[in-house]
Amino acid sequence: MIFLIIKECAKNATATMIGIERGEIMLIRGKDFLACISDRNYDKKLKWPPYIIEDGCSLPSKLPEKMGRKVKTLIEKLIKTFQLKHCVMKLDLICKDNIIFVIEVAPWLGGGRLSSILIPMAYDIDWWSLALKVSLDLPIKEEELNPRHIRPAVQRYKFPEDKLKVTSHRSRLFSVEETGDTYEEALKKCEEKIK
Repeated sequence: MIFLIIKECAKNATATMIGIERGEIMLIRGKDFLACISDRNYDKKLKWPPYIIEDGCSLPSKLPEKMGRKVKTLIEKLIKTFQLKHCVMKLDLICKDNIIFVIEVAPWLGGGRLSSILIPMAYDIDWWSLALKVSLDLPIKEEELNPRHIRPAVQRYKFPEDKLKVTSHRSRLFSVEETGDTYEEALKKCEEKIK
């Protein structure tokens, strides 16, 4: 069932409202701090049928403010349901027709270089160091969690030229991450490096 939802969402996604999101959350003594929600990029979703392969992401998310509030409320409900107090958490969501589908919630940092590269680029927050402090129950100052800047960051992947070799996420050759004054500038930098 989940695969069908993902497939349907990816098929109907537009370049401006992707709908498949991933996020990183830090929970410190019961208070949550949302690092980011990023928009996954599926603009090549029809290139390798029947496979739907993500081609990076962008942040900050372009989710409408109302949907962003719904995601925040959902995170609070997840924290309460699982009785979480002090941990890191990643989540994968599909936002479609004003409904949020939870694909995955996990008590660890997500992959895809979101925590290690993209969050620091976009927000100037050392998310990995903070996650380590949480894991070791070391003190964290609230200002360490506050973005020192907010700027667009984009990730794209290089794929093999032979489309028959693209069958999963592992088919991707490498990723490029860039930032810019605008989303378009960051995307252009990525595309130039991928060529």
